[in-house]
Amino acid sequence: MSDTETFEILTLGDLPILLKELHQSSTYSGLLEGLPTHEMNEELLERHARGRIGPTHVVRPKERRVSRGGTRRTGEGYPPGMLLPRYCCEGRFRSHGFDEAWIVWFQDSWALPIDPAVLKELRKFDFLSIAESDDTY
Repeated sequence: MSDTETFEILTLGDLPILLKELHQSSTYSGLLEGLPTHEMNEELLERHARGRIGPTHVVRPKERRVSRGGTRRTGEGYPPGMLLPRYCCEGRFRSHGFDEAWIVWFQDSWALPIDPAVLKELRKFDFLSIAESDDTY
């Protein structure tokens, strides 16, 4: 995205917000072996919710169950694996009134574009309920 390009989305009340900064990474970049569990995913979401300076909203992703399969030696009797989408996207957005907040979402391809399911969730999100003036952080 160059300085002359803008990416705008609409939130609750048709409030347009502009993407000012975008960071992306593999959702499980630190996982060395095994499959993530629901509990691991909850911890990951909590870390992202408090991991940025300033207000942050995490769009809750859907988990996909993955069977470990096989015998006890290969995973039977253990909790099922639960996968989030492949990529974590962290965007800093600003309203035209100069209020800012971070939005974190997950999708199976690199952004941009933002996954349509995420955009649908953001249409219901009250950005101004968490955003702060950009000079407060």
